[in-house]
Amino acid sequence: NQIICDRNPEDIFTSQPEMAFKIFSWVAEEGCYLSYPIIRAIENNIDQLYPIFMGEARVREIRSCFKDVIEGRYFSKALRLLHEFGLVANYFIPEFKNLCGLLQDIYVHQFPTDIHILSALDELNKLVIDNNADPFLAQLYESVKDKTALRLSVLLHDIGKGIKKAGEDEELVGSRQIPHILKNLGYDDAHKIEDVAFLVEKHLTMRDLMLLDPDEDDTYEMIWDLVTHDKERLKMLILLTYADRGGTKMKMSASQIDQLKVFHQNT
Repeated sequence: NQIICDRNPEDIFTSQPEMAFKIFSWVAEEGCYLSYPIIRAIENNIDQLYPIFMGEARVREIRSCFKDVIEGRYFSKALRLLHEFGLVANYFIPEFKNLCGLLQDIYVHQFPTDIHILSALDELNKLVIDNNADPFLAQLYESVKDKTALRLSVLLHDIGKGIKKAGEDEELVGSRQIPHILKNLGYDDAHKIEDVAFLVEKHLTMRDLMLLDPDEDDTYEMIWDLVTHDKERLKMLILLTYADRGGTKMKMSASQIDQLKVFHQNT
């Protein structure tokens, strides 16, 4: 299940550097692995895979490849590879560079921020590809209309950690960066941008609401107000909360997932 070349990949990437990015979209689509010659060829040509060396037409094509990665069935696998080659931070999302190796609260997290985000993406992706995924979460994910917005929100939910200054709220700082980041990636749908910014800003709020009494009607009124009376935002916020926790030491228990189910149904 490997991607191989029928001629020297070094020659391909030298003359067509955009093909390196196309390969990652195939990984996202089919779940393939990269053969060693391809890995070596990308590493040897990595310095040429930046916008400064690309024409406008190639940049548009490469942005399209990134969108294909986000929309692919195996999106977390492809994003992990892009990150390992340094292409997420050095090509697509410069703000991601500040998250690389950034340590977090060791009582909650077992990984630096960048690896935590990749782990959260893995947890979200399992709802698509793992037959043993929780049925409620898998069905909830399947019902989400804009899965791209959800996936982007998981990718970017901690982006504020690498940008904030002392005393600033990292969720709010991150949310404010979303329009710039998404437009730089070629996303210009205003509703999508607003949803991702909302999810980034509120990604810790559902965790706090889980501490409230699930038997009180006020709890559901608070949740409904939080998501601005939007069913899709409710679904995505629940799934983002689950994925975020899944990328830490403190994965959700079955009872906590049941609580999310009650939250969803009652709200």
